[in-house]
Parts: sequence; C-alpha cells; structure tokens
Amino acid sequence: MSLQEVNVQKIARFWHADQMYGEDPYMKHLDDVVAVIKEFMGRYELCMTYDQLAAVGMLHDILEDTEITMEILIESLKHVGFKILPMVKAIKTLSNNSQSKFKHDIAGMSKYHVYNEIAKSTDATFIKLADRIANCESGAKNDKYRKEMPMFYSLLYKEEGQFNNMWLRLFKALEK
Repeated sequence: MSLQEVNVQKIARFWHADQMYGEDPYMKHLDDVVAVIKEFMGRYELCMTYDQLAAVGMLHDILEDTEITMEILIESLKHVGFKILPMVKAIKTLSNNSQSKFKHDIAGMSKYHVYNEIAKSTDATFIKLADRIANCESGAKNDKYRKEMPMFYSLLYKEEGQFNNMWLRLFKALEK
C-alpha cells in the first residue's frame, strides 16, 4: 500500500468513523469499492493511476455523507494532489444526509443530471460502477438500484466492450 493510500485511508477513517453501512462499519464499504477498482483496473484504458483511482474510491462518499467541507478536504489532500478532487466531485450521487454541504450544492440536480455528468468521464464512470458493484454485492438497497438500473445503464453504458465485465458483475449482483 502506498503512502498516498495510507493518508487517504486516514482521512476517510476520521470522517466516516461513527458511520455504519448496514451492519458494518462504513470503512468496509469503502474497502470493498477499492477492492473492485483493484480487480478491474488493468482491464481498461483509464487516465488515472491506481493510486488516484483508489484514493477517489476511498473518498467518493466523503462530501455527501460527512460534515467535511470542500475547503477542509482540499487542505487534507495537499500531500495527495489536486488531480483527484474533480473526480471526487464528479462521482457524487444524491444523499439522504440533509446536513451535507455537498448535497446542498447539488440539491437541484436530478439523478439523471448527476449520472449524465459522471458519464462525461471514463474514470468517473469506472469508479461509479465499482461503487455500485460494492453496494449491490453487499445487498444494500438492491430494490432501489434495480428500479434505477434502466436510467443508470442508459446514461453510463457508452460503447461495446467498455467495462463489460463490470456491467456483467453488476447485473449478477442485482439478481440477489
């Protein structure tokens, strides 16, 4: 594990410390996302390095699910680099946490708009798929994700062969 990954994990652990993902500590979900990223990373042409993708995977929920502000996140990530910050913002989805600073910023955006923004970046699409696979393999909110799948797929599936193995795994996870 790189120093970058260790530092990003410390940030995630601090801000998600008291949160649960179902019956598990929230960090299990973040670790699951990073594991999916690692598994599929070498199969596709991406712009970001593994360390950058893993960092974004670890931090993908931090703005919407914690009280951290963008300013604090930027300050915390100075040693990691600013290249991942646009990606952290790009993969946001609407949250039920009404106190979230990020949710306030995107409150007027529909999931359609959010997924449309994610679809503009191959790396953001890859990370969002890794997140959704981790979500669905845990069984969390699968009914919700099944209902959302036609829109999710129509916006994020771009070309034959792009992330096919990930899509297949997601469909299999949704069968649970």
